Amino acid sequence: MRPFFFITLANLYLLPGLVFGAEFTGLENPIESENFNQVIDGVVGFLKAFGAAVLVIFILYGGFQYLTSGGDPTKHKKGTETLKWAAIGFGIIFSVDLIQRALREFF
Repeated sequence: MRPFFFITLANLYLLPGLVFGAEFTGLENPIESENFNQVIDGVVGFLKAFGAAVLVIFILYGGFQYLTSGGDPTKHKKGTETLKWAAIGFGIIFSVDLIQRALREFF
C-alpha cells in the first residue's frame, strides 16, 4: 500500500510539469564548489571541526574518569585508556592536512 501511495504522490507532483510543458531551467550547484579539490577541502574542514569537538569531549571524559577513579585500578585504567585514545585522535585530526597534501601530490 505504501509504495503505491508514494508513486501516486510522485506522479501528482511531476505530471503537471510534463503535461503543461514547464521549462527545465537546469540545476544549481548546491555545493558551491568549482572542482573536486574544493569539495574535498570542505569535507575535510568539516570533519576536522567535528573531530576537534569530539576530541575535547573525550579528553574531558577521560580526565573525569581518571580523577574520579578513587584508587580503583579498573576505573584508573579506563581513564588512562580514554586519554590515550584521545591523544591518538588528536594526532590523526591534526595530521589530516599533511595526509591531504601528500595524496594531492601523488594523484
